Amino acid sequence: MTMRRLFPLMVLLLSVTACQDETGSVTGYVEADRIHVGLPAAGQVAAVDVRRGDEVAAGATLFRLDDRAEQARRNAAAARLGQARNQRDDLLTGLRPQELNALRAQRDQAVADARQADAELARQRGLSRTEATARALLEKAEADASRSRAKIAELTARLAQAQEGARSAAIAAAEAAVTAAEADLAAADWALSQRTATAPVPARVEDVLFQAGETVTAAAPVVTLLDPARLQIRLYLGPEQISGLSPDQALSIRCDGCPDGLTARVRFIAGEASYAPPVLYSRDNTATLVFRVDAVPDRRDAPLHPGQPVVVRLPSRSGG
Repeated sequence: MTMRRLFPLMVLLLSVTACQDETGSVTGYVEADRIHVGLPAAGQVAAVDVRRGDEVAAGATLFRLDDRAEQARRNAAAARLGQARNQRDDLLTGLRPQELNALRAQRDQAVADARQADAELARQRGLSRTEATARALLEKAEADASRSRAKIAELTARLAQAQEGARSAAIAAAEAAVTAAEADLAAADWALSQRTATAPVPARVEDVLFQAGETVTAAAPVVTLLDPARLQIRLYLGPEQISGLSPDQALSIRCDGCPDGLTARVRFIAGEASYAPPVLYSRDNTATLVFRVDAVPDRRDAPLHPGQPVVVRLPSRSGG
């Protein structure tokens, strides 16, 4: 067992076996809830942007995984979105000006052809009164005039439809395609963002567990952070010692090299007792029962470090 794991047990031994001194003080130690930063997907570490001991601001980049595949998928999603938007806009705006002008020119040509056909029809009708052989030409002229008028009607309808744009069903389908493409791009952007880890709060880099080039599994921590706001004083007290404690109660704390006047407030008192290590067993089992108590320092800038022993003055005195 390493010294790091033995230290809390040693402190526990001291705090439980020793009675309070005349000042009503017990020994505890500083503990911290560290932040283990990883990413939800596996991959190769592309870069680590911090070193052990660095102070980082909230949002600062800690490390990045290789994101070339995610970047390619994001680019493809962006291209599909652009295509869907262009198709929708094309339906909404109808034909381009050049195409509309071509349709207008065809309609004008049809109108001119119809006038010529009507003139030819009128001439043939005049000739048919004196020349019986012109009957076939008259019928042809009538047919040409009818075709010319039909052509005008067709081109006029096509021009009106082109100016109005596509049907509502086609436009709705195009809008749905745009919405789907936008969702695909949002998903690709999210997947790309998950390849970069940032600091959730201002903190100090406690440890760097992987370096560039190494491969990590999903959710595996790469960087460990220490947030000063998560420091706490941990005590293990006997039944008589916790009788005078309550949540949010202020406790005076002292430690080597610390300024005077440091205080901490009780945040947690264990609801159930646990037994101290076997080395503490005695004939009186009551003496081996301990309760975990956590207290949070009132000063965020208190010069405290995880594992550091502290002396805590309890509000009431029990005999030893």
